[in-house]
Amino acid sequence: MSVARLLSLLVVPLFATVVHGAGGLLPGRTHFNLTQSDDGLAKPDLYRERIMAFPNGTVDPAQSRAARNAWKSLNAGKKTEQTWKLVAPDTNPVDPLATYTGRGTSVSGRVTALALTPGCAKKNPGPCRLYLGAAGGGVWRMNDPFGNNPKWEVASDGIDSMAIGALAVDPNGKGEIVYAGTGEGNLSGDSEAGVGLYRSNDGGKSWALLPASMPFSDGLSIASIAIDPRDSAHLYFGTGASVHGSAASADASRPPNTAALGVFESDDGGATFSRIYTAPAGPAVVGGVNQISLDPNALDTVYITSLGVGLLRKSAALDGNASFHLVFKTGVPNDGFNRLAFALADRGNATRIYLGDSIDATSDALLYRTDIAGVPAHSLFDGTSNVGWTTLSSATDGTPGFASFGFCQTQCFYDIFVGSPPGDPDTVWIGGSMNYDELFGPLAPRSNGRAVMRSTDAGVHFADMTNDARNPAEGMHPDQHAIVFNPDDPGVAIIGSDGGVVRTDGKFVDASGGCAARGLAGHDLTDCKTWLKAIPRQIDSINAGLSTLQFQSVSVNPRNPANEWMGGTQDNGTFAFGTKGNGWFETIGGDGGQSGFDAVNPNIRVHSYFDPAIDVNFRGSDPLGWNWISDPLYASNEKSAFYIPLITDPVVGGSMFAGLQHVFRTRDSGGPQAYLEQHCNEFTGDFMVSCGDWMPLGGDLTGPAFGGNDRKGRWVVSIARSGADHGTMWAATFPGRLFITRNADASNPAAVNFVRVDNATTPGRVPSDIVVDPADGQHAWVAYSGYGAYTPTARGHVFELKVPLSPGPATVTDISYNLGDMPITGLVRDDTTGDLYAATDFGVLQLAAGDHTWKIAGQGLPPAAVYHLTLTSSPRLLYAATHGRSVWRMSLD
Repeated sequence: MSVARLLSLLVVPLFATVVHGAGGLLPGRTHFNLTQSDDGLAKPDLYRERIMAFPNGTVDPAQSRAARNAWKSLNAGKKTEQTWKLVAPDTNPVDPLATYTGRGTSVSGRVTALALTPGCAKKNPGPCRLYLGAAGGGVWRMNDPFGNNPKWEVASDGIDSMAIGALAVDPNGKGEIVYAGTGEGNLSGDSEAGVGLYRSNDGGKSWALLPASMPFSDGLSIASIAIDPRDSAHLYFGTGASVHGSAASADASRPPNTAALGVFESDDGGATFSRIYTAPAGPAVVGGVNQISLDPNALDTVYITSLGVGLLRKSAALDGNASFHLVFKTGVPNDGFNRLAFALADRGNATRIYLGDSIDATSDALLYRTDIAGVPAHSLFDGTSNVGWTTLSSATDGTPGFASFGFCQTQCFYDIFVGSPPGDPDTVWIGGSMNYDELFGPLAPRSNGRAVMRSTDAGVHFADMTNDARNPAEGMHPDQHAIVFNPDDPGVAIIGSDGGVVRTDGKFVDASGGCAARGLAGHDLTDCKTWLKAIPRQIDSINAGLSTLQFQSVSVNPRNPANEWMGGTQDNGTFAFGTKGNGWFETIGGDGGQSGFDAVNPNIRVHSYFDPAIDVNFRGSDPLGWNWISDPLYASNEKSAFYIPLITDPVVGGSMFAGLQHVFRTRDSGGPQAYLEQHCNEFTGDFMVSCGDWMPLGGDLTGPAFGGNDRKGRWVVSIARSGADHGTMWAATFPGRLFITRNADASNPAAVNFVRVDNATTPGRVPSDIVVDPADGQHAWVAYSGYGAYTPTARGHVFELKVPLSPGPATVTDISYNLGDMPITGLVRDDTTGDLYAATDFGVLQLAAGDHTWKIAGQGLPPAAVYHLTLTSSPRLLYAATHGRSVWRMSLD
């Protein structure tokens, strides 16, 4: 097996995800590609927060507001007449062949928050409704979430940011008053910054921003909200940093000109707020407050978790003043990425606390408990040790505490929850990442993945909730973020993750009898029997209709562009449309980056996961047909974007191009079909050979040979081939180098000659897209991300370039016109009309040929970030890949 492939299997990066469901492998499926999600933090230079900010270190929220206002100004003007229609999965199906349980399911995008109305308890009047916050898809609601026919509807009208960090329903009413905190606090590379706290008085039908929240939260995230059950006007919210988007920072620190992170309190329903806690700035990289809860037995007692600090409490009755006192010190002090989670359990006359924390910066998480919450702070933390707490976790295999050891592994900053159902204080549920080594390692699987665990004896023993008892099983998605419980049945939980939402049915089955058949012995057998003693009888996906998948891009079959497409998604694999029954299905799991169809034989297809991890398929989008072809790319040790540029040649069959520091090329789709299918298939290959035959073209486009430190490139960010010939190709690097070559098809890869064409009139920012004129390969349009304010000598966002055939400088024309200082994320051209279409973090714009005014393209597109545009010529269709609201299409004919 190649070293690169071995590492991809054994070294599971942050946010690691394989495919959907959990548990036993299907026959022959031993080489799943363990891929990570939007990990902008493991390698902070590799994702969009750096792109947006460059060449500045961070983005001032004033720039974010200016971009949003520029969009609003355009949105108030004339729009084109066409209408956008949702064409991405509405039922979000995942083919059984693409799950590692072998059971078909459905998924949606990352869920960040869940909240139930008071009416979900039979003792309370009013409807039972579930509210859901999505990472990039806004707020949704579902009536009767515990019924037999749950249905979703969008509930985001009036919210300026689709990145939701927290939700809370007024516990005193009938569920009509709801608060939504914008800005995601999960600390992933695509956790968008927000603008403030919103309130709805009509059950999510409309929302209004609370202006008093903005000075404390604009450009940040609101990760927690709490409302006093005695007084609806009394509420709290906590803030943290967001690391991506318009107001993000390159190193995930708090952007300049934003408020210090902390907790804010209002006694007048949000008309005013006052600061009651300031999170330490010190050496913490991120910091902030991610959870706030009121003690059910003493509602004036407030508990918060502060990143890099621990669990703090404000209780004048217990501690003599209104300050926050430390009651549990984190095992990773001063680390602003270390996020804790806790649950308060009402024992009738006392409060119990369950708490999850890490013990050092790289270790597994541990679970703790105290049954004496109502004592002075020094009785819980004496200044040195957490004396009032019991450690429930143990690193010793075969002991009860091993069940909760490492439940969010080393990524608690991203995926962690601790929950205890109301009225059942001895029950605690914990959720985090998936234990992949217990599914795909060299040993027999001793668990079902342990993505979610449940204890009914106060955290001593746990059972694995990840798979249900059916055969094949419905499995939970990795990377857990939120949980709520049916107040009348504590065994019924609704759980939110990177794959959307699932619901347990409240019944549990002893499946431990199957442990012996797994080939286990010793401690592993003991663990398995304990963990499978009470697994869910049934887990149901309730994602149908929840169109919140976070797409990176869309590719189309050039022979059938209206009916056959593919698109990669964050942590939900690559979806395909049209191959099987003309509908959507997930064709391969993991992260989904770029994809493409061969120009001559569209049954040859390619997709990427993250970094230079690429598969090719010679059998259309057959889930079992994907073959690994990335060994030469990994062996190069070159730097790359998190989602590398990857294109298929528009003219030459078999040719594909990928960008690292070089542009790499394969001329035979990565290698001979029979060879790849025998040795490199993701599911049946032996991996005893090198897989892939990529070769670098010309020189290192990021190196000194192309200009020393002049816009020294880190890696290639965009590649575009001309359809006018076999040889012309454009490429761009981060930050701001532009190249053209006229012999990209040279038989000798080293002979490919790149020429730089950027100059002082093009921005020293990050080119986000290149469009080449199909009639003239020397003519192209280039879009730029980032802010013109940070490159004052070249402020524009869309430029037209014409390169002479003879040596000489390119002619550069800024055609940004009325765009304002708004980053552009994608660009396409309608070759029939000459119109340009540009993607932004707010929607899509059009510049008609010969016009000098950009306007909103079409009507009906939700206000979500659009990461990529695809335009087909016959029929003329424009696809928008949104990062949170799936894929939309507009006919231009």
